[in-house]
Amino acid sequence: MSAAVRKSLAKVPNLRKAVGPWAIAGALFLLALAPRVIGLGSYVTHDEPFWLLSSIRCVYGLAQGDLSAAFQTAHPGVPPLIGHGILLWVYYTLTGRPDIVPAIAESGWVIWFPPHLYHLLPEMIAAAGLFTAVVSALAVAGAYLLLRLLFEQPGDSPVAGFAGLFLALDPYFLALSRVVGVDAALASFMLLSVLSLLVYFGKTSRTWALVGAGVLAALAILTKTSAGFLIPFTLFTLPTFVIFCLFTGRPTGWSVQRWLITAVVWTGAVLAAFLCLWPATWQNPAAALTRLAQNVQAVVGIPHESASYFLGQMTLDPGWLYYWVVLLFRLTPLTLPLGLLGIVLLIADLARGRRHGSAMPMLLLYAGLFLAMMSLAAKKQERYVLPSIVVMDVLAAWALVRLLDWLARMRRLELAPTWRRWGAVGLILVTSLWWFRLHPHYYVYQNPLLGGSPAADWVYMTGWGEGNELAAAYLNQQPAAADVVTVASFDAGVGAYTPGVVLWLSPETIPLADYAVVHEGSIRHDPTSSGLIDFFASRSPVHTVYLDGIPYVRVYALTDAPQRWITWHLSDEIQHPQCTMVGQNIACRGYDSHQTTAPAGGTLTLTVHWQCLDYLAHDYNVFVHLVDPRTGIRWGQWDGAPVNGHFPTSWWRPGLAIRDPITIAVDPAAPPGEYQLQAGLYDFKTGERLWVGEKGAGRDSVDLGTITITPPGGAP
Repeated sequence: MSAAVRKSLAKVPNLRKAVGPWAIAGALFLLALAPRVIGLGSYVTHDEPFWLLSSIRCVYGLAQGDLSAAFQTAHPGVPPLIGHGILLWVYYTLTGRPDIVPAIAESGWVIWFPPHLYHLLPEMIAAAGLFTAVVSALAVAGAYLLLRLLFEQPGDSPVAGFAGLFLALDPYFLALSRVVGVDAALASFMLLSVLSLLVYFGKTSRTWALVGAGVLAALAILTKTSAGFLIPFTLFTLPTFVIFCLFTGRPTGWSVQRWLITAVVWTGAVLAAFLCLWPATWQNPAAALTRLAQNVQAVVGIPHESASYFLGQMTLDPGWLYYWVVLLFRLTPLTLPLGLLGIVLLIADLARGRRHGSAMPMLLLYAGLFLAMMSLAAKKQERYVLPSIVVMDVLAAWALVRLLDWLARMRRLELAPTWRRWGAVGLILVTSLWWFRLHPHYYVYQNPLLGGSPAADWVYMTGWGEGNELAAAYLNQQPAAADVVTVASFDAGVGAYTPGVVLWLSPETIPLADYAVVHEGSIRHDPTSSGLIDFFASRSPVHTVYLDGIPYVRVYALTDAPQRWITWHLSDEIQHPQCTMVGQNIACRGYDSHQTTAPAGGTLTLTVHWQCLDYLAHDYNVFVHLVDPRTGIRWGQWDGAPVNGHFPTSWWRPGLAIRDPITIAVDPAAPPGEYQLQAGLYDFKTGERLWVGEKGAGRDSVDLGTITITPPGGAP
């Protein structure tokens, strides 16, 4: 064998050592990414329509040179907004529909997603959701690499791998990583920031870790202001680290000067990244920061717009215990007991004065203090606990390694170290099957050690839109599904998956509907819905969607056959068709009536067909008048909101066809003869009518047709 070959072979172990961690990180990335992207867009969560609209408005505004468009929400959500928005723009450009993003951005909708475009939501989530999925999968790989640097001792080296597995397969992290929103990105940036900081503490020559911790902290704060917790935590952690090292007898070498330099470098990195990555601060930084501070103040002091449900009752603020209980339910059958074991081991080690790295105590302190801080805020939502859950995954991995070492020392597990570790890997993978059975509804998962979903359903409000798509699938199986009108407690979640018209569930919309889709949690836990609860209590659902053993969505039939007052398509059987503009957003498409005559003192029934061309900002009343064309005298009329007052024009959506039933009482004194039916719309506050035909032409009513009025008692 030549010297060159021997030299090359000698380098193989070093090459394997260098490449190995990156190969494992890549494998963890793929393991985390696969379940995050498979089936994206399968259902719509409550907040996703808002985030999609905000993302589109953000990137479209920036493309037009409006830097303030990067400030869409109080979160402020900058990295996700830009990431989601760019992916949407690229998706619609590649699919030959580049006009969709500008159309939505210029639609005038600010908070609610345009209802007539609900059918686009699944593909939008599939495209935009890739940002959250990729960021969280990269965070898993990044956390593994950073943890390798934190646990470099031979006995601790498996901690990084186990932590990577727990993070990649964590059901709650997985569920929120499939959502268009901010929570998974927030937890990812915060975890990587804290781990980078701890890597720097372990070896201060790694300046890149300190700067990286600052940049990641800025990304986290730009994602959600609750990450501002990292500022006091980091500045508090620096002296705490020194005290911890002195307490455990570790040499520090940290002077006051080094502490100050570290604080200045980290703070400088945070500020520089914050200002550079937020376009809204480029134009008017003072105004952007002032507005952000006001938003933070409001969030801290104002409870959620709808009351919270906790321990079987409604409350404005569920109190300090809320997040700790949610944490227990959102951990897994492995991370809960291992996390508790890790806490016990840390306390025991500190009590015995055992020397080991400061990483785990600092991470545990981070998770606990973050939950404590979040508990002070009046606004509470269960998903806000995620940054602490991912830390519990790391703590569980550390405890698992300690447990395996103890079993080996006690000779309770007569296996080689490699086999012990692979056995633990197998246990983690097998346990994950418990929530993979719920695909794609990972958010439904609750810890079975605490009673699972049935127990959690009593403790706090469960569900975030899951199951609505299954209810829509049931509606799609009904005859003439495209003509079915449905009212739903989450109209976007149903409307995204059915061709029929879907309206928001309310006492006002129920008379219009053929079916009602009721999301169990949102109705039962909403204090304003007591009337709806009573309404459905006396009815039996025709279909119920069960997820993880509990009812999530119920479908109720409200009529025996579709009423078809509202559809997405215009009838091709209108008896007296026409197409006359009424204002610039409505067209009168004719009317139906089986009557050609009516007696004086009798009634005249007809159905006027309207078509909505664009959204209307105001509510207009419909009028249909029976007018003597010879004298202009009105001998009968009907005035009121469309569809017997149940469907005001501010609810109309572009493309909707509205069948408006009209009943006119004919004046008993009306002389026999030919009369004109005139229809139109007017502002009921001012009485001003919408123009008809062409603007400026002087017309304010549509000529529907003629009706013959006969003497009283004549045949209709």
